[in-house]
Amino acid sequence: MTEEQKSTLDSAIIPESSTELQGRQDILPILPLKNIVVLPTGIVPIIVGRKSSIEAVEYALKHHNKNIFVTAQKDANVEDPTVDDMFEYGTRATILQVMKMPSNSLKILVEGNCRTKIVETFKTDNFTSAHLLDIASESPSLIDIEAAWRILKTTYLS
Repeated sequence: MTEEQKSTLDSAIIPESSTELQGRQDILPILPLKNIVVLPTGIVPIIVGRKSSIEAVEYALKHHNKNIFVTAQKDANVEDPTVDDMFEYGTRATILQVMKMPSNSLKILVEGNCRTKIVETFKTDNFTSAHLLDIASESPSLIDIEAAWRILKTTYLS
């Protein structure tokens, strides 16, 4: 962890209630996913059925400019996942579309924005929120791209 990241974490204010979360983009509701992963730039439809997950989505729509943190559950059979049941790495995502289903569940369409890591979690109302740290994407160098292209050409043209 760099010094800049440490100073950011040291200066973080952990909210006491959900009203203190409103508008803070470094703290988002968590949407745990079963058997699916959302990657940056990917657009994925998700059926949201758990009461806590529906409340997290509604809170993100109302208070966080449609941003939510999505991460996979370690075990899809767990119906009420805790922080220990989720992976600490996930994706900051934007909710593009919401449809209410007849079964009182939601069908949402999310677009992944960037890889993100949970720094700290806390329970707010009926869902879990997390203080997040975005992870910068590393682009390969031009030399690496050219080398990979040469290997690819030699492999398939030989």
